Amino acid sequence: MLKNNLPNLKKMIWPILASVRKKAPVNLEKISLPDAVVFQDIDINDEQLRAFRSMFPYLLGEMPLSYLYTLAQRAHLYQMSNPVFPFKLPGIVHLDNQMQCVHPLDGSMVFNMEQSVSLSSISANGGEKIIAKTDFCQLQKRCVEVKSTYLIRTKKMGRSKTRKQPVLLPKGSKLIQTLDVQSNAGRLYARVS
Repeated sequence: MLKNNLPNLKKMIWPILASVRKKAPVNLEKISLPDAVVFQDIDINDEQLRAFRSMFPYLLGEMPLSYLYTLAQRAHLYQMSNPVFPFKLPGIVHLDNQMQCVHPLDGSMVFNMEQSVSLSSISANGGEKIIAKTDFCQLQKRCVEVKSTYLIRTKKMGRSKTRKQPVLLPKGSKLIQTLDVQSNAGRLYARVS
């Protein structure tokens, strides 16, 4: 499906909230997902990018990958708010992002975003992982890839009796920088993203 504009997040709130009425599918093997979406001729909002960069002055590059994630997340939510998407959106948990710059993206030129979602295997505790993938393409080249993993509960999850293992850094890791984050940083980030 081709779209000319990346949707405004405010216009997606009602479809997201309406998804609360969805019942989890009984047979997860027969789930259908929305078709891939291509958002065409996307322009960077210079004012929004400046606000984002002023909040994170230590990020590298004219257009940090983390800024592009804010656009990818809108594409993810648009596709997952499609009535074909079989799960409720409120309550999904964003687990991780993988971002990769394959080729420099020129912020002064329009670009396309190719968005798709897929399912991964079901975990033992009843969680389904959704992989949302967004490719940023310009001049027929894939420039940036953003992959996000979301956890969706497909049945009631009991409390695990096993203790969580601590997260260990790889051997040889070095502390590069310490960040002092203000208590209202989440709200400020939400405003600029």
